[in-house]
Amino acid sequence: MKEKLRRLGKAFVDNLFDDVEYHRQKKSLEYDLESLLIPEVDAAKEAGRLLQDLPRLWAGATLLERHQLLTTILDAVYIDMKGNNSIVSVKAKPVFQAVLGATNRGSVNNVALIAG
Repeated sequence: MKEKLRRLGKAFVDNLFDDVEYHRQKKSLEYDLESLLIPEVDAAKEAGRLLQDLPRLWAGATLLERHQLLTTILDAVYIDMKGNNSIVSVKAKPVFQAVLGATNRGSVNNVALIAG
């Protein structure tokens, strides 16, 4: 992303883009760069602790708290809408993918764990 920003700036200096297009593309690239999540050691440790404590937390959680736990851990849940509306795969957030080691081939109870 940083390299794309550098090339965009060079293209702007070379007059390949007008101001409006340059600022639109720059803002888009900066947003993409900010949205990248690189799991750091501390974040991975926290994710690991949460997953390790998840059974206890889940057992004592209200419906709202369970929702919050799931939205903390998962980016997406894929449901078979043509079949029996069952969950077919889940996508963990990047830091949890790092902890879980999720791959496209992994599965738990017939639910696929997918990576990025």
